[in-house]
Amino acid sequence: LPCLLVGAVLLLPGGCNPPESIPPPPPLVGLEADVEEHLKRTYTRLQLAQKEQNGRQLAVAFGDAAISYHAYDMVGMAQACYRQALVHDPDSLQWRYLLARILQKEGETELALQLYNEILNQNANHPPTLVAAAELKFQSGDAEGARVWFQQLLRLDPRSAPALSGLGRISLQQGSALEAVDFL
Repeated sequence: LPCLLVGAVLLLPGGCNPPESIPPPPPLVGLEADVEEHLKRTYTRLQLAQKEQNGRQLAVAFGDAAISYHAYDMVGMAQACYRQALVHDPDSLQWRYLLARILQKEGETELALQLYNEILNQNANHPPTLVAAAELKFQSGDAEGARVWFQQLLRLDPRSAPALSGLGRISLQQGSALEAVDFL
């Protein structure tokens, strides 16, 4: 199943690169000199890794590059690199989670939720994924689905601010002001 999903993700727009390909370098116009230099080094390291590494080492190289691009809000480059990282390490929860975060931000809610579900199927107690998936469910209008994950998070940590806040917002939305106040 993870391999099928990775294959499906790679067929999405921007993900049609051959398994070993590096996306074209990002445009570096108008960036500060230090940022430009960092991104050039990142791309050069990725090119070198492609020539010298394989498997999980190459996945880490793509993932590290993706994190840099993600940090500079270069969404297309980050997505392409996270996808390549998953090609080389399809069991990685880290690359799956980070790709889901970008997809969620870009409005690809169904695919992001699918990735979150895969992570939670492997590790049902992963707090960042529980928070992200619950928030996505809530924003998508599935308050009860969000409640399940916020409650799971609360069982892991009874003082979890994201869980308490989420449950409070759900209660408020459903007209239970007193319950909302208790959670909030």
